[in-house]
Amino acid sequence: MLFYDYSYPFLEEIPLGLISEQGNDYQKISLLPYDSIFWAYSGITPQNEKQKQFIDYFQANGFLINFSKVIDSLSGANYIHWNGSSDILYTDLLNRSPVVHVSSGGVSSFNIKNPTLYDIDCQILLNPVKINDSIHITSCTLLNRSTSYYFVGNGYKAAVFINLTFDLFEKKRREIIASYNKFSKAHLATFDDIRSIYNIELAKLKDTIRTFQNETQNGKNTIALIKWYKYMNQKTGIDRSTLIKKMLEEEAISR
Repeated sequence: MLFYDYSYPFLEEIPLGLISEQGNDYQKISLLPYDSIFWAYSGITPQNEKQKQFIDYFQANGFLINFSKVIDSLSGANYIHWNGSSDILYTDLLNRSPVVHVSSGGVSSFNIKNPTLYDIDCQILLNPVKINDSIHITSCTLLNRSTSYYFVGNGYKAAVFINLTFDLFEKKRREIIASYNKFSKAHLATFDDIRSIYNIELAKLKDTIRTFQNETQNGKNTIALIKWYKYMNQKTGIDRSTLIKKMLEEEAISR
């Protein structure tokens, strides 16, 4: 069921980073992160007594699997949701040779790629919702497995490069939310403010990704990959130590 508030019509490019071209409705819905505040707010989704009893029972006795790599794959989804407890492997990408790759979404997205070697196609999705006089934002970080490819290698070193790229996008997503929260405490934020913060931070991310690519030699420099992992782990707490260990073990065997 869809709800539409005619007092607040949908704005162009909201949600920011939303991908409209999907294979089916389930894939479109699954891109949006679950928003507990949105569904709990009675002004948006009014509930009768029976519905409240069912929700209370489910919350007390059930559990919700929101996103996982397995569920995304089974649904035929092209997008993998970022998950700190699940590593992306080379085989999770379709790794199809590109013919012509055109980025869609205008300023709301961009592709980080070397046309001949790889394209790790990630996206940050923000879904701002106006509730009374404030704006509540849910967000997620996505990787397009259908358009992403990596032909520099196919082992654990490749996986480390792919995951660090994905993690850099996730780090930036967190920074965007933190910037918005800081801004909104001092100002009455608008959708234009959110869009401005989003675009400014994406431009900074693009520069960071290029530095990462250059320093790691597109994923071939093991020492640089470990250096970037330690930096990311310190800044975000994201743990890819198992993947790093497997990369080093794989390299030791190949010597």
